Amino acid sequence: MASASDVLDILPDAVVVLGPGPRIEYLNRAAEGLLSTSAEKALGRPSGEVFVLRDSSGRRLDECLPLGRRSPISRGIPEGDYELARSGGYLPVSLLAAYQKAPDGTVERVVLTMRSARARRGMDLRTVELISTVSHEIRSPLTSVKGFTQTLLKRWDLFDDTAKREMLAAVNEDADRVKRLIDELLDVSRLESGRLKLNLQAVDVPALVTKVTERMRDRSGEHSLETEGDPDVPSVQADPDKVEQVVTNLVENALKYTDGGRVTVRTRASSNGVSVSVSDEGEGIPAVHLSRLFRKFYRRDRAGSPTGTGLGLYISRRLIESHGGELVATSEPGAGSTFTFTLPVEGPT
Repeated sequence: MASASDVLDILPDAVVVLGPGPRIEYLNRAAEGLLSTSAEKALGRPSGEVFVLRDSSGRRLDECLPLGRRSPISRGIPEGDYELARSGGYLPVSLLAAYQKAPDGTVERVVLTMRSARARRGMDLRTVELISTVSHEIRSPLTSVKGFTQTLLKRWDLFDDTAKREMLAAVNEDADRVKRLIDELLDVSRLESGRLKLNLQAVDVPALVTKVTERMRDRSGEHSLETEGDPDVPSVQADPDKVEQVVTNLVENALKYTDGGRVTVRTRASSNGVSVSVSDEGEGIPAVHLSRLFRKFYRRDRAGSPTGTGLGLYISRRLIESHGGELVATSEPGAGSTFTFTLPVEGPT
């Protein structure tokens, strides 16, 4: 007669049993494949050292499990979509969990079952949302491009060189908007499929920050853009283009979503690497929105708020995490906001 473990190894779904810690007590064969590890290497280790799962709000599953606590009502976690960290990106998975409890209701073990959600998603709500968002974001600049080019083609001789230059500049700006959107979508595709490639090299972070701030200093007449930093900041092993992309996005957001004031970019030596923070003097972000900022397509609905795909912060966090770092946001209403990312000196492991 087959043992229980033999039967579980037949299942197409990944099965993981977590005990106190949470530490891994069991993996079936499908789980070894999904997590790219072996039971021999994983058993007994803290789950966070073997795999990281995040829900749609960016919260880590292992930090939310009620292991060792009483949970008399809940029997587990209903099926939902999560993201499994992979080298260079994330894999969408469908997950549900059951709790094994002591007589007093204390959760002693959690049994997770997972499967890749990529195949089953198809034309789901997120795809519909993507199409709607992309259509809206592309329509506006293309309408502008079409209008200016039609005007120039039909009435070229009626405009002087200054007017022509202004219209062509507007066309060029809108073409850049479309290019940025396409680049964002490609970034999301690479991150979620695990195809992101990092060109790791020694990066002088203060020099990179100075390069970005000098380029963007004249973007807004209502803001002053300043840099601060420690005198001895070590170089880090990172992809300079990706780090520059993140710094640019954070500074652009500070300029875009505040009415004016000082924007300060600080570079510090941290305990295990380098941290960069971008602070503004805006109205701040309510606490209810802070936990959602890094969700894909998330945008705050405010009158007069700039348009966008809601992908910039999502991509920025994923790029930093692919380097082995983290990106977080803090804010106080009326006292501005600060976005801080850290990069380890050694680079991703």
